[in-house]
Amino acid sequence: MEKNQGLRIQDAWVSNEDVKSIAANQTILDILSRVYGKKAFPFQSLNFPVGTQQHMHSDHAHFSSVPERFMCGVWVALEDVDEDNGTLEYWPKSHKIPSYINEHLGELSITNNSPIEHYKNYESLWKILMDKLDIKREILTIKKDRPSSGHPI
Repeated sequence: MEKNQGLRIQDAWVSNEDVKSIAANQTILDILSRVYGKKAFPFQSLNFPVGTQQHMHSDHAHFSSVPERFMCGVWVALEDVDEDNGTLEYWPKSHKIPSYINEHLGELSITNNSPIEHYKNYESLWKILMDKLDIKREILTIKKDRPSSGHPI
């Protein structure tokens, strides 16, 4: 089980005005609407009081849409992110890899194994794919968002 998994706060944007102001930011929604050619709208938020130290994965396994790939995660740094407090790891161009779900791994239900066992198989798949495609992990360090006049958020 991942560290700090129980600390995720889902859909705070529905009841918390501060979270909603980020999730429903009109500038971001306008940009996404132009990129996707369809009207963008917020539908989910996921907040963490501390880093979850989540393993390598594709967000498609956690957040998907119909049609596929019409979901965009927007991440905002509320504190500086650096080597001292936990960096964001990413694999450049991995978004171009086909979407994989449990059925691709022969996991048709969660009755045979626990969901945690299934997810470990999924994490293993991503490690194999990154190695096979020679996609190297990169680290993102970023300063927290410091709004100024005219800043969209």
